[in-house]
Amino acid sequence: MLIVDDDRAFRRVARDLLAAAGLEVVAEAVDGSEALAAVERVRPDAVLLDVHLPDTDGFALARSLRDGGRRMRVLLTSTDASAESWGDLEDAARSASWRRRSSCAQTSRVTSTPDRRAA
Repeated sequence: MLIVDDDRAFRRVARDLLAAAGLEVVAEAVDGSEALAAVERVRPDAVLLDVHLPDTDGFALARSLRDGGRRMRVLLTSTDASAESWGDLEDAARSASWRRRSSCAQTSRVTSTPDRRAA
């Protein structure tokens, strides 16, 4: 698994949770450019991808990965609970070549963290 998030604390917590679940984190990236380089370097089976990155958004990066023919699962994450973000997520899930197990409306929130961009 590749973790892509500009928040170091989130990456650390995600790494710990994934390891506890028996998943191997093979690389981390803080932005889209680093993520693309890491994908080429380590060829992960899955990417845990923040929607909001310093140099791009997670939706664009996920499309780039898909359109580039890379076969991996992409899990989008966000601390932004705005309707706009949920709409973007629904649009991405409706994309013909994206698989999903449930609609966003059915997805339960596992954790609640404060918006790291606030304040």
